[in-house]
Amino acid sequence: SHTATSTARHTTSVIVTVIGTAAPDFTLQGSDDKSYTLSQLRGQWVVLAFYPADMTAGCTLEARSLTRSLPELKKRNAQVFGISVQDVNSKKKFCEQEGIKHPLLADVNKSVARSYGVLNGDVANRVTYLVAP
Repeated sequence: SHTATSTARHTTSVIVTVIGTAAPDFTLQGSDDKSYTLSQLRGQWVVLAFYPADMTAGCTLEARSLTRSLPELKKRNAQVFGISVQDVNSKKKFCEQEGIKHPLLADVNKSVARSYGVLNGDVANRVTYLVAP
């Protein structure tokens, strides 16, 4: 099964790392109208970048940074996803408005954020997991 490494960036600059933990499987709809299932991506590195909300300043900077990193990540056989609790329409608008090139996944029932331990009230904390092949 997949293993996950997590680096969390909180306002207090606390960094948390979890290694060797099985990454919970999920299926979510993406901003590109495709459905993504983590277990179907075995054999690839997977970046899961949880973020609080579409079209907010910090989340926009993070998404743009990931888009700029895509060529290098793809060379390393990595698939990149942003995940937040807003719906697919919000994600499509965010991608179009900000030129985001990686899929943003809609966790509208918050189950994926909850299973990864990043749910904070009604939104996901800004946490990025690197899931090994």
